[in-house]
Amino acid sequence: MSTFLDSYPMDIVHYEWMDIDSPPLKNPHLKLLQHNLELKKLQLTLETLNVKYSCLAVMFILERQISHHLMQVFAPSALIVMLSWFSFWIGIDAIPGRVTLVVTSLLSLFTQFSGIRGGLPPASYINGIDIWMATCMLFVFCSFAEFVLVKFFDKQRQVFFRQQMKQTLTPLSVSDMEKGQGQEVQGQENPMKPRSAWTIPVNVQDNFPHNWFKHPSWSVDWVVTIDHAARVIFPLAFLIFNTFYWPVLLTRMY
Repeated sequence: MSTFLDSYPMDIVHYEWMDIDSPPLKNPHLKLLQHNLELKKLQLTLETLNVKYSCLAVMFILERQISHHLMQVFAPSALIVMLSWFSFWIGIDAIPGRVTLVVTSLLSLFTQFSGIRGGLPPASYINGIDIWMATCMLFVFCSFAEFVLVKFFDKQRQVFFRQQMKQTLTPLSVSDMEKGQGQEVQGQENPMKPRSAWTIPVNVQDNFPHNWFKHPSWSVDWVVTIDHAARVIFPLAFLIFNTFYWPVLLTRMY
């Protein structure tokens, strides 16, 4: 619908606010749920067909209330991300507990993000809430990826132990036992009965080709180190993200 208004040029009629510094009057009982409303007086000059017109305008400024989203979006999602970090303190063998904790946290963020997007007007650009929720889901996903990596090294360690146990259970001669026990018993080679490496005497261990109980440096060290490092790296990275995110968000809002 188009509306045409006849007016006089600026050299004939000039409009001015009597008190441009004071805000326009508005109903004091008018309140919005998620926004703060501010009115501002403006004096404009429009030019059409080389003719200037004097105009008066009122600007409606809507500011989103951060306290509403702080309690409904930011605080719950941050707590869910921190909850996923508890998996770093759970043992590597507690597979159901760690997987359930991380997957439940990730699904909770997906559900929360879907509900938030349903309550916001559609937009073709990325806003602050999109960046926040995407970062939270990325942190939870990285927690799950860390568990997969640690479990992979633990699985490699178990394979390493099995291979060393096969080498341990090879036939040994009686002469090897004589050297270890300090006894001179002559006889032919007999197969050794499988024994646990932990029960072999100390003075005999050097003569046995077993080393399966020794920690493989490439496996055990990484399993422990990754879990311990994640306890520090993840909270520190989340803190650094908040250090940059909130100043930029508040600056753009105000």
